[in-house]
Amino acid sequence: MPYIQKELRFPIIDDINKDVASEWIDAATYAELLENELEGENVPQEKWDAVINYALTKLLQNKDFDPSDVVHRIYIQFFEEHGYYGRERFIGLLTLIKAELMRRKWSPRARRFLAEQIEIYVAAIGEYEKRKMEENGDII
Repeated sequence: MPYIQKELRFPIIDDINKDVASEWIDAATYAELLENELEGENVPQEKWDAVINYALTKLLQNKDFDPSDVVHRIYIQFFEEHGYYGRERFIGLLTLIKAELMRRKWSPRARRFLAEQIEIYVAAIGEYEKRKMEENGDII
């Protein structure tokens, strides 16, 4: 959820959102700076998803920017290495951002973007499950 405590609304998030939208930094640098801020501020691991939700929700407010690369880079930086658990968390994160935007009736463009992203990562988790089924055997 994007409504995190004020002390977790780091000013650097607004700065890097502006920088990536202006193409002053790339998506990989964005994700690295976000991770450095989370680690540097000693944010407990269980609050990282909320801060990432906040950062993405703020980024989606920029109507002139396609955040696809940033979303993918955040997936790689924070979620991919955690296998099924990470993939499930990431899809959940995107789904909850979309749900909040729907509740608030905010930005049909951002909601469409999130729906497309969710489809992409659900398809990717299907490929992951197929690979794991081949490795570990089918159960159905």
